[in-house]
This record gives sequence, structure tokens and C-alpha cells, in this order.
Amino acid sequence: MNNTHRFILQPYKGVATRHTCPACHKKRCFSRYIDTEKQISFPDDVGRCDHEQSCGYHLTPKEYFERNPQAKPLHSDFAAPSAWRARPTEQRKPTSFIAAETVSQTLHGYEKNNLYLFLRSKFGA
Repeated sequence: MNNTHRFILQPYKGVATRHTCPACHKKRCFSRYIDTEKQISFPDDVGRCDHEQSCGYHLTPKEYFERNPQAKPLHSDFAAPSAWRARPTEQRKPTSFIAAETVSQTLHGYEKNNLYLFLRSKFGA
């Protein structure tokens, strides 16, 4: 195989290649990671659930090796930092605040505020 990554999610070849998710326990929605060089067999929980919005379980080979360093291959090419696909770093936006004067201007007129009236009807004053 000529893949750019050594560890990939098992390609779909029917329902036999999809497993029960270790987190949400739904059947036929979990893809396991495989070693394209066929030297490492990962435990059954190393993979990704298809239910990204509800479950979101994803244990990558990198995370598995960080938790289990004894399982890491001793190949020199494996230890190179370029062997892992780097995630883009997220730029943190500075925290913004609403001026205290602006907040104080909103602390009246509740009898006409439809959002407040709705919330009060559900939760009380």
C-alpha cells in the first residue's frame, strides 16, 4: 500500500468492518485504526465513532501510544516528529467584555422584555 500515513481508519468493506463503539455502544458505527505496514494490532478501542455530534469518541494511534509508550514501535522513522500529522494551532481571541455602563442600562423595563417574561413564566421571578 502506498499511503501517506502509516495508521489509517479501516476502509469500509461492508458491515463487518464496522464495530460497536466503546463509548456510546451503538453497533456498526465504529471504525478501528489499522497499521498499513501490518506490524501493529491496536486494541479494539483505538478508532473513531461515526456519530460525531452525539458521541464524538475518537482515540487516535498517537493518543494510544502516549498512554502506552511500551507499545510504541522502535523504528527510527516512527519516532520522527513528521510521522504525525500536526493539528493546526488555534489562535485564541482576546476576551471581550461589555462595558459596565451598557449593562446598567439594561437593568430596567423587564415588564416589556419578552425574553424575561417568557423565562419568568417558566422559572419564576
